Amino acid sequence: VRIGRTNTTAAKIHIRSGADTDLVVSNSKVGIGTDSPNTTLDVAGHIFPHTDITYDLGSSSYRWRNIYTGDLHLKNERGDWTIVEEEDFLCVINNKTGKKYEMMLKPLDED
Repeated sequence: VRIGRTNTTAAKIHIRSGADTDLVVSNSKVGIGTDSPNTTLDVAGHIFPHTDITYDLGSSSYRWRNIYTGDLHLKNERGDWTIVEEEDFLCVINNKTGKKYEMMLKPLDED
């Protein structure tokens, strides 16, 4: 553990294992796997729940405003689906059967 000032006036807390940074706290920002966190929580790596199908991301009262992702994978004991964004439509793939479905989207009338 290293606590000290860098070339700025703010103190940084570094927790390292070997040459790699495990955790940094700097300017009210936390970095996991990165020396320079760019936002409140900046993670360089994968994030996993501790156990399967146990934890929520958000709640009915505290929801995420936007989610930015590549393909969206949905899998549980009943189904296994992937939603893929194509250029002009969304495609839903049943990963159990390999069947693909185009989502039919109807434009709304603009005011």
